[in-house]
Amino acid sequence: DPRLVAVGEIGLDYFVPELAAPGPLRARQEHFYREQLKLARRHGLPVILHVRRSADALLRGLRELAPAQGWRGIAHAFNGSTQQAQAFIDLGFKLGFGGAVTFERALQLRRLAADLPLEALVLETDAPDIPPQRLYVTAEQRAAGQARQPNEPAELPGIGAVVAGLRGISVAGLAAATVRNAGQALPGVMEGIF
Repeated sequence: DPRLVAVGEIGLDYFVPELAAPGPLRARQEHFYREQLKLARRHGLPVILHVRRSADALLRGLRELAPAQGWRGIAHAFNGSTQQAQAFIDLGFKLGFGGAVTFERALQLRRLAADLPLEALVLETDAPDIPPQRLYVTAEQRAAGQARQPNEPAELPGIGAVVAGLRGISVAGLAAATVRNAGQALPGVMEGIF
């Protein structure tokens, strides 16, 4: 179907203990990840990757199943090391930064957002999850009856302002660069917008 623009969100979740532990659940998600990569490769589509404590395993699959023209896509809600970030970039991926980068205590993530090449960044919200710091409600507040405020696309300008500040560039400059980057990662999506 020509309306399909990407395969995703696909990936591996090693944050959840029962999915991370060696066994049938981990093997099953690894199987489906590889099959979804094959599907993307067969149809020449970019992929949007779910990266949750699984960057090295995802990278291994990408290297083993790389299409001749290389990969395109986004490592969604990236939160890995500098070396892992560079490995995704080297394979043709953009790295998604969202609400988590707004937390002042997210030092490594903020360092990545500030130091990685601008050409590697995209902005995202992951709505309704991963709210920015200003919307976060602690477990204690939730126990006291305060509802968690959901994240939404309207939070993107605030997230962008934080990343622009970390990089020492204008919000407009960041917006232009990240829109361009998103278009490179997911050209089919951008064709319908512009």
